[in-house]
Amino acid sequence: MKRNSLICGTINGIANEISCQIEDKGFNVIKISASQLKEDIKSLMNELDSLDMLVYFALEEGNSKQRTIRDGLDYEDLMSTYEENTINFLRIVEYSHELMMKSSLRRICIVTSSNSSINFNSNSCGYGCSMSQAAINNLVQMLMNRYQKENFTFRMMCTKYYAYKEAGIKAARNAVTYFLRNRAYDIHTNERNDENRLALRDIYGREIPW
Repeated sequence: MKRNSLICGTINGIANEISCQIEDKGFNVIKISASQLKEDIKSLMNELDSLDMLVYFALEEGNSKQRTIRDGLDYEDLMSTYEENTINFLRIVEYSHELMMKSSLRRICIVTSSNSSINFNSNSCGYGCSMSQAAINNLVQMLMNRYQKENFTFRMMCTKYYAYKEAGIKAARNAVTYFLRNRAYDIHTNERNDENRLALRDIYGREIPW
C-alpha cells in the first residue's frame, strides 16, 4: 500500500519538483494550498487511511519586499505575512494531526530559506518574511517538544526557486533524500540523539544555525 504525503503552503516551482521526487519514492502525493486545507481536510480524512508525511513550503517573500529599514516596517504586511506563513503552518499541523497519528512514519518537513536564520540572513529589505520564517523555526522546536512522545520526527531544509531546471531537480532530489532518511537516535548519548535536536540544513546537508 502506498504511503501518503501532503504538500502544502507556497506551491511554486521547487515545490512541484519536490512533489515529483516524492512520487518517485512511491508516495501518493496530495497538493493543497494552505488556504484550502481547512475546507478540504474533512474530505481528506474520509479518503485516506493515514497521512505519513507532511511537507510545508514557507512563504519566500512578503508584499513589501522592497521596503528597507530606512523606510520603516510595514506592520500590516508583517501581520499578514505572519498569518499566511507562521500561523498557517501551525493550523496545518493541527488539522493533519489525527491523520498522521494513524501512520508509523509521522514525519513533518519544512522547506524554508537561509534567511530564516538570524545569523545567516542576508536580506537588506523585506524583513517581514524573514521574521515569519524565523518564527516557524521556533515553532518547530516547540512542536518537537510537544509531539516527541507521539514519535513525530521533523526535517527542515533550506532551498529556493531555481532558474535552471537541472539545479532545481538536484536540489529537490537532495531535499527528499534528507526528508526520508532516518537520523541517529540514541537516548543515552547526546551527540547521537539527532532526532531530538532541531537541525536546519541546506541542500548539501550542511547545518545552518537557526
